[in-house]
Amino acid sequence: MLAWPAVPTTTSAEDDLEKPRPLLERAWPGIRDGRASLPSFLGDTTLTLRARTHYGDLQTVTPIERQAWASGGWLAYRSGWLLDGFQLGATYYGSAPVYAPADKDGSLLLAPGPQAYHVLGEAFAALRYQEYALLKGYRQFVRRPFINGLDNRMTPNTFEGLTLAGQVGPAEYFAGYLTMPMRSVIRVGAHRGWPPAAPPPGPLPQGEGEHACRLQAPSPCGRGLGEG
Repeated sequence: MLAWPAVPTTTSAEDDLEKPRPLLERAWPGIRDGRASLPSFLGDTTLTLRARTHYGDLQTVTPIERQAWASGGWLAYRSGWLLDGFQLGATYYGSAPVYAPADKDGSLLLAPGPQAYHVLGEAFAALRYQEYALLKGYRQFVRRPFINGLDNRMTPNTFEGLTLAGQVGPAEYFAGYLTMPMRSVIRVGAHRGWPPAAPPPGPLPQGEGEHACRLQAPSPCGRGLGEG
């Protein structure tokens, strides 16, 4: 039997930034006037804080039970576009136990233990040329049909790598090289004793963790991809 009630987790940091809710500007209209006088790289900066909570109780035909209630969220930063061509971004994720029995570990809402975790899930620089090309490097959120955030726990998957996307006429394209889903790094990292924001110190044994193959560093499971 599987029981997994939760607050809906379909909203990602990217959704927040695409549809900002400028609460401070509504409360203090002078902030908007001040931003308008700044260069776009500073004036269009977005800082978003989102809270999230999730409760999971997994029961199977075996005596094993996985249960936890976690609370956390993320803080996301995006700069404006410098000369309409350069942007910086980062998102810091975290999750802490509200109720997490030690004998029911394995809910995947927390680090093994169960214990709290925090990780710099996104940290990237981006270059763009109109709608024709957007080049993004290092840790980033990816939303493609087969590679995406799998946002069904406290923290979505983000990836390290390089991506290039854009549109030329009616045709859209996407290509990249991605490694190391950061959510999987969190799950095994705390158990192995290295900081969750850093790669593991060596290859993981076959089968350790949910995605052991992807978690080796340097990862032999990095993949090139392309869509058109």
